[in-house]
Amino acid sequence: MKNLRLIKSVSPKGVQTAAARIYLLLIKKLLILILSLGIPGLLTAQISVTATAGTAGPTSYTTLKASFDAINAGTHQGVIVITVDANTTEAASAVLNASGSGSASYTSINIYPTVSGCIIDGGSNADLITLNGADNVTIDGRVNQTGSKDLVITNSYNNIYQYLSTIKFIGDAQNNT
Repeated sequence: MKNLRLIKSVSPKGVQTAAARIYLLLIKKLLILILSLGIPGLLTAQISVTATAGTAGPTSYTTLKASFDAINAGTHQGVIVITVDANTTEAASAVLNASGSGSASYTSINIYPTVSGCIIDGGSNADLITLNGADNVTIDGRVNQTGSKDLVITNSYNNIYQYLSTIKFIGDAQNNT
């Protein structure tokens, strides 16, 4: 707002004119409107989690890993839905542990995109998604679980000396689709 004072219209006696006051008032209102409409759109998280127990949500996360970490910590429990609302780049492996392991307590997890063209990308020297004994996990690539498949999960880390998985099943992970 300090910069706005530089554009004031001033009469020869140094008094602010009515036109300048109206102009400044309009600029302030426009700035408030832009901030109130623009900032929430910029803060939309890439991943959203809802659950039937624990923290029901929806709770927003910037990565799939962060949502898995919360589930592993017991934050979200019961029947869990994870929606992919925008592209995400995972800086580390997203590991989902078995229900009953530590604080994790869930009966099923369903993951799907809410908009077309979402990409979950792994850019680190690690497997992208690891289901460590996790059972009843469904990754449904269809937007809002209807229509054609439109979710891309890719591990773009390039290392010719190491084989990395995009989705890895370990620890007797079963009933996953």
